[in-house]
Amino acid sequence: MFARWHAFDASGGSREKLCLDTLPIRQRMFDYCTIFRHCPDPRVKTRTKRLLANWQHLFTFLENDGGEPTNNAAERALRPAVQWRKNCYGSQSIIGERFAESLLSVTATCKLHGVNAFHFLTAVVRASFSTKHSLPELPLALPN
Repeated sequence: MFARWHAFDASGGSREKLCLDTLPIRQRMFDYCTIFRHCPDPRVKTRTKRLLANWQHLFTFLENDGGEPTNNAAERALRPAVQWRKNCYGSQSIIGERFAESLLSVTATCKLHGVNAFHFLTAVVRASFSTKHSLPELPLALPN
């Protein structure tokens, strides 16, 4: 499946052809899940039942532009937050957790928009202590 996806991604081929090329693989996977959903091993049984229950969502990346077969982009986006929690031993309170979530969200949004997070946060702090400056805003739309 991944080999077909990478070939499609590199060549810029049609999604229709990708769907047709992967149909035998998907059918074989479905057949195995159907067989193994009655397996005596509870782990195998649970996994195959979950796969079958979510089958219609497993291959949306084949039909939708912009979809990918992995969640690597999401994992890369979460990595700084995970590293921060590991290095800082997490938060000691609910307020601390909310602060960390907000700060990590703002820095990730700044990065997506090509905005320097340090400069943006500095402007926010300065504006919050000033009656002359309004708080800066991040753009709501994501860049193309």
